[in-house]
Amino acid sequence: MERLEKEWNIYPVLHMDFSISKYMNADMLRSVINNRLVEWEKVYGREESENTFSLRLKGIIQRAYEQTGMQVVILIDEYDSPMLDSNNDMELQSEIRGIMRDFFSPLKAIEQ
Repeated sequence: MERLEKEWNIYPVLHMDFSISKYMNADMLRSVINNRLVEWEKVYGREESENTFSLRLKGIIQRAYEQTGMQVVILIDEYDSPMLDSNNDMELQSEIRGIMRDFFSPLKAIEQ
């Protein structure tokens, strides 16, 4: 048991918490996502060609893996907050769904 406790691997962790804001418009969601991506890009870098949320997230994940040699852990808290906050506005929900779909699309593509 003592030997096991000394062999903890350290993984790069990307933590996204959607509970930090109220989403009364799509720009709030874009701002929250962009701010988090910028924080991760300060650590892992950014390519000039990464001009969408999905390309930026994919690039961050790839560079985190390349820089550490470890699989990347992605924690997403309160992913449904934007949808719940816009519950009474179907047009806004549709826009939020599109933004979230774009942001999360790399997760399915790079799943290993």
